[in-house]
Amino acid sequence: MALGDEVVASVGGLLPLLPGASGCATLITGRPRLTTLVTEHAIDLPMMPHEQALDLVHNLIGADRTAQAHTLTNDLIRLCGALPLALHIAGANWRTGHTGASTSSSPG
Repeated sequence: MALGDEVVASVGGLLPLLPGASGCATLITGRPRLTTLVTEHAIDLPMMPHEQALDLVHNLIGADRTAQAHTLTNDLIRLCGALPLALHIAGANWRTGHTGASTSSSPG
């Protein structure tokens, strides 16, 4: 199971989602550290340097497209906090033209 801080804001919200059986593993990612959570292993990762984030976005979307939209590319990296998972999701949406806006209209 993988959970991100978009889903869980506190340890209290996280505990009901954790598997109770032995032999299960859970990967929890997030910007804030959940210091009250008892863990077997905790790994702090440094922020991805801007150049690496830029390379990742170039590889996901194409250097030609990102070069044409230099400001948008840098905004994307900033808004995603240079987090690889967030950049992958946003990059895939950019590549496919998906904006996240609903295209269906609700019944009147």
